[in-house]
Amino acid sequence: MAQYSTQQFKGGLKIILDGDPYSIVENEFVKPGKG
Repeated sequence: MAQYSTQQFKGGLKIILDGDPYSIVENEFVKPGKG
């Protein structure tokens, strides 16, 4: 079983979560604000 961190999530990545297949269609990286 492969392990992925959230930094590795990219469009087109296919995963199995709780026995169900999923495909990541789009992702958006947001830098946390300082303050």
